[in-house]
Amino acid sequence: MITKQQHLIDCHARLKAVFDAQVPPVRCDRNRAYEIAAERLPLVTVYATDESADQIGGEVPSFWHRVTLQVEIRVALTDAWDAAADALAQTGLNALYADAAWLKRWKHPPGFRARQFVDDRAAVPMGGVVLSIEAEPRAALDFTLVPGTVIGGIDVDIDVADPLKPGTPDGAPEAQMQLDTPPE
Repeated sequence: MITKQQHLIDCHARLKAVFDAQVPPVRCDRNRAYEIAAERLPLVTVYATDESADQIGGEVPSFWHRVTLQVEIRVALTDAWDAAADALAQTGLNALYADAAWLKRWKHPPGFRARQFVDDRAAVPMGGVVLSIEAEPRAALDFTLVPGTVIGGIDVDIDVADPLKPGTPDGAPEAQMQLDTPPE
């Protein structure tokens, strides 16, 4: 079972290799950054925000799951900041979607969404692009059942309401039953 964190580490390593090779190199960090100094721009951060799962049945709890990886590109808020951020976003997308090993991690090529933003309230005004990559890992999440208390049976008492007083049981069970689980 590959966890969301392991997918994050893998995505970061692939993008870091590409952005380190840029001239000049583009810093690529794992996890979000809040206080960003001007000398750290441009900056690419990779983090995982969401994970969801749907049960696929079977005796062992097994789930198809989805993860959302975020690739956030920040550049200085200057003329043509949007073109610079878009170019870095495209570099990141090309690096991932042209990588056959990365694509093999997923049931099918992941969908993505790109959204530009401006952060002019920060100490260093910046803009950028957030890439949200939603993917379904090829392997299902499987969980091992932990042995717990075995239910030996259920006792059932049926107390019928008095027909002269609707909705009020009389306190004397009209039927009793004991259901035992079959031996293993």
